[in-house]
This record gives sequence, structure tokens and C-alpha cells, in this order.
Amino acid sequence: MALTYGFYNSQNGDRTYDAADISSIFDGILNDGVFMSIGDAFIVSAANGMQVTVGSGRAWFDHTWTYNSVASLHAIAPAEIVLNRLDTVVLEINASEEVRANSIKVIKGTPASNPIAPALINTELVHQYPLANVYVGANITEIIPANITNRVGTAACPLSTGILETLDSAPLLAQWNSAFTVHSQDWVDQMAVQQNDFDGRQNTIQAWYDLVKDDITLLQTFNFDNIGELPGCTRNTVFEANGNITETIFTTVGLTTIATRATAFNPDTTITVSVTVYDTDGVTVIKNSVITTIFNTNGSITEVVV
Repeated sequence: MALTYGFYNSQNGDRTYDAADISSIFDGILNDGVFMSIGDAFIVSAANGMQVTVGSGRAWFDHTWTYNSVASLHAIAPAEIVLNRLDTVVLEINASEEVRANSIKVIKGTPASNPIAPALINTELVHQYPLANVYVGANITEIIPANITNRVGTAACPLSTGILETLDSAPLLAQWNSAFTVHSQDWVDQMAVQQNDFDGRQNTIQAWYDLVKDDITLLQTFNFDNIGELPGCTRNTVFEANGNITETIFTTVGLTTIATRATAFNPDTTITVSVTVYDTDGVTVIKNSVITTIFNTNGSITEVVV
């Protein structure tokens, strides 16, 4: 570009200027972007149903200014039935001869399981600057704050450096807090599911253990000698004056009775063996068996279990 200058009064049309000439006076004073101290800085927020609101604000892009004096509503296309989508709200600067206008649009993304933001136009005459991404989950009917990711202030849509610079971060913080609240609840719900799964597995293991314990107890009832071999057990045998035998098995620590066996040699030459197994309190009887051995005259042996 050659040397340019301005402005001078025209005499007979010898000094003419276009929009680009007028805008060029701000070069070096304003940088492209959204003015952070004017209005709501184009912050995008959730509205009713499948709508979003673009806040008021002023922007300077491509030697043109855009002023949104009041918040504006913009419709989001209906959600897909199965797939998710990521739409982008943009500020479009269109310098083509047939348009020559700036506008706010919603660019629809491509449906996918893990969607990405749509590619934006960036040509000599048309530029699209992202104000926010809107996550459109499958089959949803309402946009919530957590679905919106504002992009004003990013490299793709920077904040303009004006002569006076102030920024109210409250709207952005409110949106971030909303998103954090939603995701925090997701984490809490996920932890609850995991806790329920853990509790279910623990209950299953406990039930299995109880069954095994009952089986062991049943075996011990009829295998008294095996009980005395268990670790931590002590076995005491008393030979009574009448010839009978009383055996007791108890815990070495705590002296809690586990089982007893009484062997009685009866006057009719039969032998009666009574085995009793106790619960962990050493008092409550949980298993009991009585076996009487009869020596028959023909040399055979009969055992009667009660």
C-alpha cells in the first residue's frame, strides 16, 4: 500500500474517502475484539427451552464496529435423537458487496458421539468470531448454563484493549459456578453408584461367608476331633469316676466354649456320645447330635443317631 493520509475537505470531488479510510484512524488505538467494559460483552447465556441469549455489547473487528444495544434471543436447532452436537454462536463480519453487514448467527455442528465445534468461515471478506459453544445433548429439550462455553476472551474472539479497561467477571463466574455445580452433582451421583456397587458386592461376600460358616459348623458338629485341631483352640478331657468321659474345646484366648462331647458307657453295654456345638457367645447351642452305639449278640454294631 502506498502512502495514505486524511482527512481534507473535498473540492470538486478531488478528496474522496470510503469506510475503510474512516475506520483506519483507529488502527494502533483499538485492537480487534469485544469491548470488555461495554454492556455484557456479548456473553451468551441460557434462555427458555432451546434458546440462548447474547448479551449487549460492542465489538471492533476487521475495521468495522458492531453494537448490540440490548440482549438478543437466538434459537438452537432441535437436538438429535441419538447423537450429540456442538453448535457455535458467532459474530459474523461480512464485507462482501452483496451483504456488507455484521450479524450474530448460530452455526450448527455435525452430530457425533463426541462432537467437535463446527469449522468457521475465515476468508478475505467473511470472518466468523465465536462467542460461545453450545453443547446439544441427544434428545434434550432445554439448554442449561452448563451446556454453554463462552469463548469471548479467547484467542479466537479476544477482548479488545480499549483506552479505559474494566471487566465485571460476575457473569462469567456465575456460568462457571453453574457448570461446576452440574458436574459436581455428576461426580456425587457416580460415587453413589460405585458405593452401591461396593455395598452389593460386600453383601454378596458376607452371604457367601455365612453359608460357608454354617457348612463348617455342620461339619464340626459331626467331626468333634477336627475342632480341637483348629488354631487358637484348647481341648480339655476329663475322665469321670464312673468311667464316662467329658471333653470340652474352648478358645485359648477368652476361654469361650466351642463344643463339648460327652461319652457315656451305659450299664446295658451301649455307648452314647453327645456332641454339642455353641455359638460365638459360648452359651447358645447351634448344633447337637447324639449317637448311641449298640453291640449286637451276633457280633454286629448298630449306631442310632438322634
